[in-house]
Amino acid sequence: MVKFIKNTGYMIKAFKCFIVLFILLHPFSTKAQYSPDEKDLVKTTFERTFNQNIISQYLGSNDPQRVNAGLLSVAQSGNKSFINTIINLNFSKNAEYICFALGQLGPDTTSSTFLYQELSDPNLPLNFRPYILKAIGKTGYKGTLESLVNDYFSNDYLLYNGISIALYDFYSRGIKDNLNFERILQNELTAKDIPLQRKTEAAFAVYRTNLCNSFKNLIANDLNNIFEENTTGTDYNTLVQYYLESLRKAKYFPDNSTLFESLINAESPLIRIETAKASVFFNYQDSDDLSDYLSLLDDDNPNVSRQAAISINGINIPAKLMPDLKNEILKRLNQDDEPANTKGELLISYSKLFPESFSKLLGSFKTKINSEYLFKAASLYPDSLSALNYLITNYKSGSDKDKIDILGYLVNFQKSFESNSDLRDILIDALKSESPALITIAADGIDSSFMVNNNDRLVTIISEQTIKFLNNADFIETLF
Repeated sequence: MVKFIKNTGYMIKAFKCFIVLFILLHPFSTKAQYSPDEKDLVKTTFERTFNQNIISQYLGSNDPQRVNAGLLSVAQSGNKSFINTIINLNFSKNAEYICFALGQLGPDTTSSTFLYQELSDPNLPLNFRPYILKAIGKTGYKGTLESLVNDYFSNDYLLYNGISIALYDFYSRGIKDNLNFERILQNELTAKDIPLQRKTEAAFAVYRTNLCNSFKNLIANDLNNIFEENTTGTDYNTLVQYYLESLRKAKYFPDNSTLFESLINAESPLIRIETAKASVFFNYQDSDDLSDYLSLLDDDNPNVSRQAAISINGINIPAKLMPDLKNEILKRLNQDDEPANTKGELLISYSKLFPESFSKLLGSFKTKINSEYLFKAASLYPDSLSALNYLITNYKSGSDKDKIDILGYLVNFQKSFESNSDLRDILIDALKSESPALITIAADGIDSSFMVNNNDRLVTIISEQTIKFLNNADFIETLF
């Protein structure tokens, strides 16, 4: 494992190569074709040199495919000196790629002005409009957003396909207008003539622009309509997922038992996963309601059951149902046929819901739960000597992977056990090791008291490790 970790520098370099090729070849793979004589462009893009002479030859080509290839390279360059060349290309032939490149180059007055002019062209093909709007969100400024809002409401809103993603991109750059964001997104979600794809983008934008509380009632009503009208299916799955993510973020779930049951029994496992997260905020009234949620723990899909095991620690149930919940969790923890990851996460949730001593917890479940979850459970008891000793013992005898996991937990025991010699020695040995992972965890995790108490040793270790690994790319991040 240590050898694997030490080779990550080379793996990262190979991964970067793959990513560049993926970016160049994948997003528009049905349109952009690369031949052996274009290796020069791929090479300069991979090497991050972005040779202007090479790229300019592609941008100046009469072949739209070569122009597109050049635009994809520019999009990765961060070099805004290409913008004047890009805006003078043939927009009708290269619209999608021009917008993509300008958007990737980021905020720029020239870019946003050009894009807005194109958006205002009465003869602009409808299929170009989403490309432009999404690029405007990445390039425009506050004034651009104000113009966009005014034009959306004063013109035919159906012409603004892509507006929701544009709003999100403005928001992600700190350009906000919550009132008008709400107005636009409400229209995108409720207007009868808005297609499903746009509605889904609006639901995404609501979630990502932190407007979940403002839309929770609208979302609840629309979810109810979707399931009442039985319009669920592949086309609606993504919309429902975004809706549920927003409800979870708002810490709200509608008091609607029919909808609650419909979501728990939804055909899509992705919807059931999001239901497991969001429905902990349902207004549970009796054991039948609780049983409905617990059925997610028994879901045939292990990803669903695992998520339910994680989320159940936040479930909002009345005190009278807590004994039932405890019994149901204990029953599953003691079952041999429960998926290992589900049982492990359920143990963590149990520890949070029903705190008891770590020694008692370990005595009950040591042979029934995978060790990685027992390590995690121990981390919930940073004041417990038995938890500390358990982690120290397993650190000393554990695999390289175990050591990495356990060390991340042990650093949280420093406050209560700063004089514990075993803990001190483990942290010191990690700093002195040849493992980038252990060095990084220990260096990031040691507290000020540890530094004061071990000042001389730390100075020596830092000096020795710096000399030893200064020219080793695999360790460079651990040294700074």
